[in-house]
Amino acid sequence: MSKNTRTDGFRRTDIDKFDEDKFKQETDAVEFDSSEVEAKKKESIALLNSQKKTDALRTLLSSPPLSYHSPQLQSVKTEYLKAVLDVLGAFKMSEIPGAVKELSEDDCDMLMKYLYRGMEYLSRPRIQNAQEAEYDEQRSAYAGNLLTWHKHTTELAGVGCIVRVLADRKTV
Repeated sequence: MSKNTRTDGFRRTDIDKFDEDKFKQETDAVEFDSSEVEAKKKESIALLNSQKKTDALRTLLSSPPLSYHSPQLQSVKTEYLKAVLDVLGAFKMSEIPGAVKELSEDDCDMLMKYLYRGMEYLSRPRIQNAQEAEYDEQRSAYAGNLLTWHKHTTELAGVGCIVRVLADRKTV
């Protein structure tokens, strides 16, 4: 029999801090508003127009609106998602592997978040008027493009990227 079985060190752990009733949700540190989203969208469009697609993608992935399931930020996050989807849709299929290789590991993680969020958004869009319905119809045309992005991002960043995205509580 081991001598360490008589130790009571395990009893010093405060298990009350893990109680669900006492859990406190972390607050969002960064407040994002629609003007910042518009500025990022304009910057990414300018980069797309100058044929710097990877830089446009990096610009959007660098500081997205992240939150812990905040309903206040939902419209801002949806507009930002649409901008990311537009940039991803601007890439040709043959350009995607090269673009993914230029991204850092953090950028790949953020890209993976947007890929999953984009797949969710395209599977059940929230349409409010006819003009928005037409715009969503154009976006749904490159749903297969998202799968190609997913394939190449997973090849580069590995399965760990998927696990980090699914385990992260901050959503895009």
